[in-house]
Amino acid sequence: NLPKVDFMKIDVEGGECEMLEGAKKTIMEHRPIIIIEVLKSSKKNMAKFLKLCDTYKYSVSPIQNKENYLLLPL
Repeated sequence: NLPKVDFMKIDVEGGECEMLEGAKKTIMEHRPIIIIEVLKSSKKNMAKFLKLCDTYKYSVSPIQNKENYLLLPL
């Protein structure tokens, strides 16, 4: 029963995909703008991140450095 969620900032030091999966209901219901830091520890992690963004119907744009991304609902 959250009020409208307009924005999320996610910095979980390697747990990005797990965080996105855990927040799926909130993300799908509220469609917030998201800024997220994704540690590129492996290609597999980045591939999973991009697949989740596609599944949730979010665009992915790098910002600042190559580990920060702006996610916008499509």
